[in-house]
Amino acid sequence: MSQPLWFLGVYLLCTALVPLMTAAHRAAPRVAVAALAALVVAVDATRITTGIEALGFANLLFVWLLLQQLGFHLADGRVSTNRRTLLAVAAVALGTLAALCVNGVYSFDLFDNLNPPTAALVLLGVAQLCLFQLARPALRRLHGIRGVATAVSAIGARAMTIYSWHMLVLIGLAGVLLVTVGDELPAPLTEAWWLTRPVWIASVLVVVALLVAVVGRREAAADPGRPTTPAHPATAVTAVLLAAVGVVLVLVFGASAAAWFAGALLLVGALRLATP
Repeated sequence: MSQPLWFLGVYLLCTALVPLMTAAHRAAPRVAVAALAALVVAVDATRITTGIEALGFANLLFVWLLLQQLGFHLADGRVSTNRRTLLAVAAVALGTLAALCVNGVYSFDLFDNLNPPTAALVLLGVAQLCLFQLARPALRRLHGIRGVATAVSAIGARAMTIYSWHMLVLIGLAGVLLVTVGDELPAPLTEAWWLTRPVWIASVLVVVALLVAVVGRREAAADPGRPTTPAHPATAVTAVLLAAVGVVLVLVFGASAAAWFAGALLLVGALRLATP
């Protein structure tokens, strides 16, 4: 249950560092990318050579800040629109990733490259960026359809709410099945298990949608959009660091109840500090 929390830590840190990273992008866009890429490789090399896996968690910051920088390039129109160039770069990135996996540097299982993050995700991100740029015109046309645009806007407005609650829904529904069906549940990855996936996914979608509709209204009522006095910079930095440490504690030591308790305390403290 703790594994999806990696995104919350990354979201907090990358969002908090947007002013600094956009300044670096404006001042020296290529240098910013090169410097972050060098840090990612250095962390991976140190982790692999020393065998100290904990060192790799530094890339919870560097990997995602590097991909954020690539997003800035995309937003600025610095990413090529030439079809051949994009396909070539994507092919090189995926080919390099495959070669590194074949030689045992990284795992073919991308989940292993997620915790802690590795340069394998950067190569995958570069390929995805190129393919996204290729698909961008078609996506714009699709978004021009009223129903699609409405759905995208509605989901986007509550993306963090969906993220925050979906795992609790999964755990809750699984608990209901264990209590009501128990031993009759099909074994994972069997034919019977696969046949039940459509019903399972549909059930999760319905319950998440209902829950988000209720919670979303409460969020809107609690945050009516009135201007607020920003927190002092030192207070804001402390709040972000407390929240990030709380998330990392749960992510790394999620099997421990003490880690969940300490992480919750840190997150509550961060919220109290961040509230104007």
